[in-house]
Amino acid sequence: MKTIYIYVLDTMAEWEIGNILQAVSMEKTVGKQEPRYHIKTFALNRNPIKTIGGLTITPDLAFEEINEDNMVALLLPGGETWSDQRHNPVVEKAL
Repeated sequence: MKTIYIYVLDTMAEWEIGNILQAVSMEKTVGKQEPRYHIKTFALNRNPIKTIGGLTITPDLAFEEINEDNMVALLLPGGETWSDQRHNPVVEKAL
């Protein structure tokens, strides 16, 4: 099974990933088959983050734990802190 990684960062716009999450979760319901994709959240570390809507999310993984061999997509939702240079390693991986 391939993995879709979602980067979670403080002030992320959590609603931007809603449609993708719904589509992936519907795969097994509509197709009556085993899902092809597994979703994992990650951040710079495993500390909880706070979204712009006020949700607290605890990442599944830290940035260095991503398995690129198993990655099918890297989702980067919007957020108010993207201009912080601490996010540069994630942006570089996406390029």
